[in-house]
Amino acid sequence: MLRINKLFDNITFMGRICMKIESADQLFDSFDPAPVERRSVKQDVDVYLIEKLNNISFRKKILLELSIPKDFPYSEEQIEKALKNHFSKRAHFRFRKMTKETVRRLLDLLFGVLFLVVCLFSSHYFHINAHNYSFFKVLGESLSIIGWVVIWEPVSYFLYQKRDALKDAYKYSRLANAKIKILRMA
Repeated sequence: MLRINKLFDNITFMGRICMKIESADQLFDSFDPAPVERRSVKQDVDVYLIEKLNNISFRKKILLELSIPKDFPYSEEQIEKALKNHFSKRAHFRFRKMTKETVRRLLDLLFGVLFLVVCLFSSHYFHINAHNYSFFKVLGESLSIIGWVVIWEPVSYFLYQKRDALKDAYKYSRLANAKIKILRMA
């Protein structure tokens, strides 16, 4: 059994995404005046690649296989560089956006916890001094509920939304690091 495991350790399993491109306008944004290496990939291509990536295990490396016509105006190196640059920028943008959002939510959580503490102390004060006044009891319970509601949004971000944002950024990072194979069709 040990011998078989050693054989499989050296094999790299890849998830393959294949695309057939008919023209440069199908791959790159035609309104982008930047040189090819810095051009944006069309949104349709971006969405297609992300959808295909969702079907590939995150443990597998990615092989992006493009079939282009022989008379395609750009070289294989230019296409590869353009795709890697595009997805690197997307990944960087997503990670930066997530970092800013995390800092904002952390500050919201800090403010929310401070507000919760004030609400809980106020609620406790009203319960102690309410005696038989139902208005103060209701006010105390209301403050307690309001305090917990204030921290719900930041806590929800850290429990659920941040994970989704991280997965999204990681997908672009995987595409930026994908091996790209370009085939010229006859």
